[in-house]
This record gives sequence, C-alpha cells and structure tokens, in this order.
Amino acid sequence: MSGARSRPAGQKTRLALLAGLIGVSAAGNAFADNWRFSPSIGLQQIYSENTLAGQGTQTDLVTQIVPGLQVIGDTAKTTINLSYAPAYNHYDLHTSPDRVDQSLNGTGSIRPITDVLTVDFVTYASEQGGSANSVSTAPGILVPSSDRVLYYVANVTPHLQQHFRDVATLDAYYRLKSTNLSDEGTKSPSRASLSSNSLQNDTEIILGSGQSFGRLEAKLDFDKTGGSGSGQNNQSTSDRAILQLEYHVTRAYSLTGSAGYQKVVYPATTNILGYRTEGIAWSVGFRAAPRGSTSLSVSFGKQQGAYNPSLEFSYERGRTKIAASYIVTLENQLESALQNVQFLAHDAFGNAIDSRTGLPFSLVNQTFGSQNVLFRDKPALLTVTHAFSRSAITLSVTYDVRSPVNASAASDSALGVSIGYSRDLTPLIKGSTSIGFTDHISSGVLGSNSEHAQIVNAGASLNYQISDRTTANVQETYYHRTSSIPANDASNNQLLIGLRRRF
Repeated sequence: MSGARSRPAGQKTRLALLAGLIGVSAAGNAFADNWRFSPSIGLQQIYSENTLAGQGTQTDLVTQIVPGLQVIGDTAKTTINLSYAPAYNHYDLHTSPDRVDQSLNGTGSIRPITDVLTVDFVTYASEQGGSANSVSTAPGILVPSSDRVLYYVANVTPHLQQHFRDVATLDAYYRLKSTNLSDEGTKSPSRASLSSNSLQNDTEIILGSGQSFGRLEAKLDFDKTGGSGSGQNNQSTSDRAILQLEYHVTRAYSLTGSAGYQKVVYPATTNILGYRTEGIAWSVGFRAAPRGSTSLSVSFGKQQGAYNPSLEFSYERGRTKIAASYIVTLENQLESALQNVQFLAHDAFGNAIDSRTGLPFSLVNQTFGSQNVLFRDKPALLTVTHAFSRSAITLSVTYDVRSPVNASAASDSALGVSIGYSRDLTPLIKGSTSIGFTDHISSGVLGSNSEHAQIVNAGASLNYQISDRTTANVQETYYHRTSSIPANDASNNQLLIGLRRRF
C-alpha cells in the first residue's frame, strides 16, 4: 500500500481485540440455521479524468479487484450484518502507485441474557479525502492517492438492564470506543500529518423511575469518560451527573427538563491549546407524539459550556417520511466519526445507509476536510422521502457550522441540497440518479486565506441482476469545485463498469 504509515503497537492491539471480540461473537453461532456467509469477488474498470487531488487533470484507467465477505445472521440471541470488501487498485497508466483501499462496515447485537444483558457493536472503515478540495466528495469517486486518509471506528457496548417491579429501573453501560485516522497520502511539506488515534472508556449508570410514579418520569444519569491517544485525545475526560425529568401532561404531550453538573477537559499539549469547561448543565423543553408515526422533541439549555437549542422531528404518513434534526456537539475529528457511526444501518441488500435519510452512509463531512482540532459542530438536517410503487425520491437539505474552540483553525459553514431518485426499471434492472449542490464558506486561519467555494456533484447508475449470484453495474459520477482560491479548484468525471459474483 503506497504511502502507508505504520501504526503504533498499542493501536494494533486495540484493533485486534475489537476485531477478535466481533469474530468470536459471530463464530459462536456460525452454524446456526439463520446465518448466511456470502463470499464474493468483483472486477471493476474505472476511467477517471483526474486522479490528482486539486487543480490539474491526469486521466487514467484503474482496474479494481474487490474480494468481499458478508455475514448476516438473525437468531434468538444474535443479530449481525457485517461486510468487508477491500479493493486492490491497479493504475494502468501509472499515474499513481498501486494500492489497497479498505472498506468495512458492520452492526450487531448479542443478547446472552434476554431482557437483561445485551452487547451491541458497530464498526466502520473507509478511505476519505484529507483536504476539503479533494475530489472525493461525491460517493463512488476514487480518492486521490496524494490526499488519502483511512478512518477506522469500532464501538463495543455491553448493556445491563434491570427492573425493580414498578418502582425503579437500572441501566448500566460500558462503551469501549476506538477511533483511528491514518494519513496514507503523499503529503506536501506544508501540510501537517492528520494521523491520530483515540481509545475511550465510557461508563454510564442510569437510575430511572418506574410506572408507580405516574405521569412523572425521572432519570439520574451518571457518566464518566476517559480517553487516551494522540494530540488532544490524550488524557481527555468527561464527567456528568444529570437529573432528567419528564412530566406527561397527556399521553401525547410532555414537558422535559434537566439539571446537574458537567465537566469536560482536553489537556493542553505542545502544539494544541487545552480546553476546559465545568459547572451547571441544564435544559428545558417539551416532547410531542400525537400519533405513533409523528414525534417532536425541542429543548434549550447549557451543555458542554455553551447555550444552544436542539430539535428532533420525524413524521411518516403513507409512503412519505420527513425527518429533521439540530443537535450541537463539542468534538474533534475522531469524536465526530464516533457520533456519526451511530447512524450506520443497512438496507435490504446489505448496503450501508444512513438511518436518518436512507442515503448511502458517510462517516465524515468531506466538505470541511479532516481537521485535528476541537470544534463546536452545529449541523441541521432535513430529509423528505416519498416512495412510489416502483421508485422513490429523496430531498435532503443540510446546513452545518463548525467553529474551533482551542486552536487557530478555520471556521466553516456549508449549505447543501441534494435530490436522489431510484427506480426499478424491470424486475432485474434498477436505476438511480442524484444531483447535489453545496455552498461552502471558510474563514481561514486567523482570518487569512478565507475561501468561498461552490460544489456540484451528480451521479447515475444501473444495476443488472444477471443471475441469483451475479450482478453487473455501470456508474457515472461527476464532481466540480469552484473556489475563490484558484488553486483549490477541482473537477473529476469518472465512469465505472463492474461485475460481481457471489458464492
């Protein structure tokens, strides 16, 4: 693998332990009736008009060989959906060294003691572009070798729950979270390495009220997180003790509130300023669920050292679904990946999708690029999906504002709109198309090198089911970025023709 960076021994150990836990859990029921192991092999030919990152063009033909293994299981004790499909890339015209791109996604739940003990896991690995002007924003575009970073995330969560008649409940969680960013690109001297890693141990205990309290629902939440790793992830801590109250005015409407103590610490390092916030955290709000398919939650308060509102909304009627959210978080790049991986889900064909939108899953906000700083992220998301008898259409609108809190880094905002349409053309042929537009504004570091960029991406694909085990696909993707900094202009047009066989 060209340009790869070796990982520290401790990091390799963590990855091996997490992978081993997942593997052992799956192996325990490897021969159960409801398990399916699907090895596969894929051959793809890609024509790319630009294998470079940023300005300039360099055409090439890239031959991809993609072995894969998918494990799907659904038993009384275990549910799992795991897929691993690394891609070997051979650049026929030698514009880039040959390389292997990692691709892993999986979710699962193991229930050793029904209704008492559950162990959930999620894992994801993918190649991303390191800079905001990479041509990798559009799904399906080959990441340029010079700008490639590998994100890996794994989260294992044992959950113990206990009910004390109708008086109280106990929920105890232990979360082991491993996140790694490996800078595998050939970097210019002016760009600092993006490589970083983090291992978090999160213990949470929630004492809740039972049904005997009537309309009042109370929860006492104790949470303690300790982190180790590189940069600002080294020795970071978070402590929280919060009392949460909810009073059900009616079955459909309730008032909510919380109050308690919160402490967040990111120690200073040689190159990074520290960040600390400590004191009272609180919120007030309400929830509404007038019907089972509609819910709304709105609140305002002080969390993680800042005053912010939050909103979550979902609506479903017939074949139409609407979802909206606005949740402010304090996080760095690796913690952002941890926040996003909770939305990893799978469609009926095992493809990774975002549970909020049904669109292809993306771990990071590629518009902003990778940044090894602590920032306050304010993403707003709205999606509208309507299903017809043989097709579906999705409208997605996003607005995200990201501001650094402990470093001299750029502040970013991005407004994006995308429309996707898919249709079953015949029982064996499925087609889809999408188009998106993003307006990105960056303040630059200390106000210098501010930038205004506009991004257009579009794509279309056809998938043909040749037989029960063989599929063919054709995919065209287009990406164009126009920037107020000419050196950050970028474009690419890519055609992919592939064949995959399952065994």
